[in-house]
Amino acid sequence: MNEELKVKIAEWLGYKIHKYRKPVCEHIPRCTYWRYKGEDVLSNELPDFPNDIKACFEYIVPKLTGDGYSVSIHAGYFLGNFKCTIIKYDSDFIIEGTWYNEPALALCKAVEKLIDEQEANAERDRTAKFSTPGMELMPDYKE
Repeated sequence: MNEELKVKIAEWLGYKIHKYRKPVCEHIPRCTYWRYKGEDVLSNELPDFPNDIKACFEYIVPKLTGDGYSVSIHAGYFLGNFKCTIIKYDSDFIIEGTWYNEPALALCKAVEKLIDEQEANAERDRTAKFSTPGMELMPDYKE
């Protein structure tokens, strides 16, 4: 589960997976590596976002703040309980996370909710284009 979350967040951050070419790799299927935003830094392993708060603050928090979000991680009354809240500046948009035993996992789960919300909004926008009166798809022209 954390591996899927790690990949989802990495792709949202701009990591892309690539396959090695011959002669570097002769395996079938080809071995893969990750590249971050086109940089020449190649890695077979992604940062362990759900378990590494340092990686979260190095990659995730700058993207969130750059996109106009504020991030807060709340410590619970009992030791080892953390919750993350993500708020969009100048908006009513709030992602309220749930309690987790690791601050990095709390942040990652809140980011996962944000990603899901962004994907749902993008899908709504795509379908709205074609449901607007006068914007129906034209049938294919046939001779």
